Amino acid sequence: MSADIPFGQANRDALNPGVYDENGKRKPTSFTAHVDDNVYAEIAKYLRRAIAVSMVSVDESFGGSHEYQEDILSDEKLNLLYEEIRILLGRLPNSRSMIVDISPCRREKTITYIEQEGWLDQKRDATIRDIARIFGLLHSICDINIWGRAQLLVLQHLLAECIRNSYNLAQRNF
Repeated sequence: MSADIPFGQANRDALNPGVYDENGKRKPTSFTAHVDDNVYAEIAKYLRRAIAVSMVSVDESFGGSHEYQEDILSDEKLNLLYEEIRILLGRLPNSRSMIVDISPCRREKTITYIEQEGWLDQKRDATIRDIARIFGLLHSICDINIWGRAQLLVLQHLLAECIRNSYNLAQRNF
């Protein structure tokens, strides 16, 4: 967990009675299983231990290691270093602030591509494939930055008009 971001305080309700009793003492962690999820609440100090206990209980529930059965838990993909912020398919979700952003690497690659391929040059010639590629790239970014969809729609109509005019001009010249 990051030390610079305060740990989110949970609110008590009928289903989630909290992690402290009436006297302010920590209650034992309860692990509520639902389908394949294990839901629990814990204070930050004991959260890693609660996660480890949850994993061990899943492994033991399904019989532990057996020579004729594959392990339930894949140590190959297990990474206990995940925090509330991690890069996921070029996206940067923050589970604490509930914000999804573009990863710095993806932002830099997109800007570099736009600059190096000459998309900022007003006299750039482009094939339909080039246009489809840049639109795919921009549309993917607009999945995260929804405000960009309005600008992308305007750009799409302008480029469609340019393609239509170029096609008509080519037909006349042909």
